[in-house]
Amino acid sequence: MKNINRKNINGLRTYNDSYMQHNPIPDFTLGGSRPFTLQVFFSLLSDSSRGVLYRQEGVFELGIEEGMIYFNAPGFCSLKTDYPNEVKLVPQYFYYAAISYDGTDTALYLQGYPVLKQTKTGTAAVNNNNYDIGCGHNGYVTAIQVHDQVLSPEQILAAAANPLTSSEHCVAWLDFSQRQPLDRSKSQLNIWIAGDNTKHRSAIVNLVACTAWDGSGCALLTNNLSTEPTAYSIIGKVFPQRTQLAQICLYSNRRDDRSSGLEILLQKTASNNFKLVFANGTASIVSERELLPDQWGDFAVTVAHNHVTLYVDGTADNSGTATRPLAGRETAVIGARTIDGRPDYTVGYKGYIDYMAEFDEALSPEKINSYIDNPPFIFDPHIVSNMFMAQQYPQEIVYNKPIALVRNVRFVLAENTNPLDCEKGVACFIPTEEDPLWATLTPEQQWQMETDSKTSEEVTHSVYGVQAAGSAGMWMLGSTGLRRRRIRGVEYQEVPMEEVAEARPVQIAAQTGRAGAMSFFSCGGITAGFGTLLQSPVFWGVVAASATVAVVAALIIAQDKKRPAADGELQIVSLKFDHDADPSLGSIHFRSNQSNAPVSMEFSKGSNEQINMSGVFIPALLTNPRLTITVKFVSSTAESLRCKLSAQELDSAHPLLGNVSTNEINIAKNETKTIDVNLSLSDLIKNASISKNSNTWKWSFQDLDNKQSKFIINSNHLVYTLPNTPKHPWNSAAGAYNAGDITYVWTDVIDVLIKMVPPASTDVIGALTTSHNNSSSFRYDTTRGASFYTDDQRRVKMSKYLNDRSSPTRKPLNCTDCANLVATLAASAGVHAYTNIMFSNFNLNKIIPIGCDNENPNWIVPFGGGFSYHEITLSEPTARQDIGIYDACLKVDQSQYPGQSDVSGKTAYLPANYAYAQTSSPKVNVPVNTPYKGAFYRERLVKDQQVVNMYLMALEPVGISSEVTSMERKSIDNSSLAKFKKMIRAQFGLDDLPISNRPARQDFTPRFSAVNLIKDAKLIEDIASQKIWQITAADGRDYTVDINVADDEHTAREVLVERLSKISNPDIIRNDPPVAGDISFTVAGQSVLFVRNNIAVTVFFGPQSKPLATAIDQQIMT
Repeated sequence: MKNINRKNINGLRTYNDSYMQHNPIPDFTLGGSRPFTLQVFFSLLSDSSRGVLYRQEGVFELGIEEGMIYFNAPGFCSLKTDYPNEVKLVPQYFYYAAISYDGTDTALYLQGYPVLKQTKTGTAAVNNNNYDIGCGHNGYVTAIQVHDQVLSPEQILAAAANPLTSSEHCVAWLDFSQRQPLDRSKSQLNIWIAGDNTKHRSAIVNLVACTAWDGSGCALLTNNLSTEPTAYSIIGKVFPQRTQLAQICLYSNRRDDRSSGLEILLQKTASNNFKLVFANGTASIVSERELLPDQWGDFAVTVAHNHVTLYVDGTADNSGTATRPLAGRETAVIGARTIDGRPDYTVGYKGYIDYMAEFDEALSPEKINSYIDNPPFIFDPHIVSNMFMAQQYPQEIVYNKPIALVRNVRFVLAENTNPLDCEKGVACFIPTEEDPLWATLTPEQQWQMETDSKTSEEVTHSVYGVQAAGSAGMWMLGSTGLRRRRIRGVEYQEVPMEEVAEARPVQIAAQTGRAGAMSFFSCGGITAGFGTLLQSPVFWGVVAASATVAVVAALIIAQDKKRPAADGELQIVSLKFDHDADPSLGSIHFRSNQSNAPVSMEFSKGSNEQINMSGVFIPALLTNPRLTITVKFVSSTAESLRCKLSAQELDSAHPLLGNVSTNEINIAKNETKTIDVNLSLSDLIKNASISKNSNTWKWSFQDLDNKQSKFIINSNHLVYTLPNTPKHPWNSAAGAYNAGDITYVWTDVIDVLIKMVPPASTDVIGALTTSHNNSSSFRYDTTRGASFYTDDQRRVKMSKYLNDRSSPTRKPLNCTDCANLVATLAASAGVHAYTNIMFSNFNLNKIIPIGCDNENPNWIVPFGGGFSYHEITLSEPTARQDIGIYDACLKVDQSQYPGQSDVSGKTAYLPANYAYAQTSSPKVNVPVNTPYKGAFYRERLVKDQQVVNMYLMALEPVGISSEVTSMERKSIDNSSLAKFKKMIRAQFGLDDLPISNRPARQDFTPRFSAVNLIKDAKLIEDIASQKIWQITAADGRDYTVDINVADDEHTAREVLVERLSKISNPDIIRNDPPVAGDISFTVAGQSVLFVRNNIAVTVFFGPQSKPLATAIDQQIMT
């Protein structure tokens, strides 16, 4: 829209003697009798007096006194900032203050951040006085909100950058953005003018941030037209005021002799309007149309092939020819011209200026018109300068060059230069593609630029409440935009961490205020003028004063961690703190997971231009921690170097391995040297149990001859700790590293341990039992009771478990899975854990199986009666009657009647270090109707009069199942597990079954596509000789086919025994004749297990299991 400036807001203007009031808030007071939050958005025009922002006289008062903000509620609390310890407010800026009271403490926030806090001292008086808004306050108020609850710090900060919203707890929302004051809350308060209104009258005004010129001042800046352009445009938005001068100058770079350069002037007409003038050489081109005084207007001048066209308010006007070069002086002038290097105010501009911008192309009429509503910013094609005047310190923002103000030019909030109901808000051009110059920078330059831009962005967000992205906020650029902007030639500066930490509060000179209140400070809602912030002590003072040092310091640490390696003469070739897995010297051997492992335990520079190293440490054994450093000197000039190496942990607040320094190093050109240094462990590592922490060493060297310190590279160390060396089946033996050994402890497993075991836990097995049972990813297999997380050699499928932990649907498992997973996870933490088997075919009391807590019914007896066996976890290798057991698979009833069917009085209890049995007799003796108070696992799990045995010797976890490495089979001939399997063989009559001695078939893969019953099949697990498919049958149900092509017939039958031994459902029937194969079994009539020669097959679960098994058996025999 023409003749307005859309970068505007409305606000309530108040004076020392004129203000507004509203009636009391119903059933509410801010006197400390109940929690509340008060939010006020305001600006002050003077910091020399006392003014009230908001008060109920006799109850509370929020105001400003000599630039200090205060909150006073007699008898309740009294808060006031104390410069320089907190913040001093500066005129002409918008601020956001909040007071929150939670029933105990009152906190004062500024720009969304806490500044002061005080504990309640009592309760203020209560009265029915009206509330005053701006009494004695010479300034503006844009909004006030009162809530009858305490808002969280996050909610208070969010209000600094986002539009205000109402809620049922909002009891006052005084909105001054419309033509008339309005309460938008549920209270519907009345608002009226009060005070002595003879001199001034409080009212809503329209505000635009800009610079004001009285005809006796100017601004100087570097002329960005350093070379003659082939095409040129200059545009601007101005508010000229009536003047006695014949001409007033907007912009000049013309030389005194008029041999080059140009001037843009306004020429007064007889009716006191203004014509646009383009002066070049001795000639001038004057517009026919006129700009009106005392309103916003837009001008443009375009030059293409020396052809000049003038535009007034977006309309093309007069044209002519440029007779001299346009580049002109090195210094340009705004608001006047210079003669002999001195300002000439005979053409001094009077009025307001929003911005002026230059381009190295002739803008089209369409583009010129688009800039009337949406001014250019820094990314517009062909823009070469943007003279941004809407801030205290004007700046050319394309190249980040300062604009020097001379004499009477000042930043103001211009009142009522627009109608109150005019359009508000602008947009601007922000490209999505990356600036092509970005790719030409070195990684070091890109890092420095990113650090600069992100720090600016974070502070504008943190200090000034400016939103980091999105159309609702002011910033909108993100660091990518700032990177593009700063590519244009600004020198880089690294900001040291110490400079932030030691910054002292100084007077705020903020570049902007609240986003919602001060969007007029920016182009398209984007703040300008941050190009030199990182070099400004005022800037760091604002950071410190606004209680956001920690935020920015953390960001600088994060950016410093990203720094790429320097291309210097001394290079770190590798770092190592694994010394053949000796836990007294450093890390033990480890890998990430089953598939990924470091190539070696010696770490070199990676693709991110840094060294990324990890280690697993046992603090209790780490008596002489050591780091091995390999360096190389690659100078093209010097023949040798005498230096010292040092490394500083960047996150000094959370040290891990300490800072590093070496003795003097003498190294020749192209020589490689290895140095050992001792590490100084922090208490965080010394006292750690199961933990994961990271830090970054910033490596540098000091040239002892040239007295120079130079950055080399960053190395990131990820430090895992365990309470002890991992136990079997994990391999923690000292010796040379083997990247193919999957039994080194996995850091992915330690990540899971950290989630499952609380830091202060003294019972690792108990914590694992609880966490596993509480997981939302697993459910007991109540159909077969089969194992899904151990393979045919009883090794734990750790990779499958890690993947399934994040499954959105519950995965089936059974007791063997739970017991062995807990034992194997505990072993990875260095805790000995075992399993034991209760047998056989015993009935149960009602239990809650894992994953069934929220089901109806949740108390059940699985399989209609009980278990064929049950496996649990132990902390000791020998089973005893009084031993504490762990059962992550189920919860028992802790009430007085565990044997009763009525579930109304049952109390679920997870057995963790729970005494196994009350007596040594295998028979349970807990009458159903007799109160039982004993805390014994077996008596609460097993039905009265049932006989259940437990092996005297516990079982150690067998191993880690591998889908990528063929592992040697573990012999179980001498283990207690062999006895259990012997019992299984006897139970199902497998001991005396003759071996056929048929030749083994080694290459069988089923052809599922040839089976009419099967619609689809995919391989889901591949464990050497064992492969598992998920198939979809013609009946629409999913089935699992598990095939093990064993070495021989005897081994295939052992696989069958292993599978039978891990089925909890007692409904296992040997088929005679076999359904398929030489031997077959069915489970609950829905699953089939069979062996044909050297091939063991299981098909489950559903009515098609038998015909599917028959079809696969036929393919085996073919």
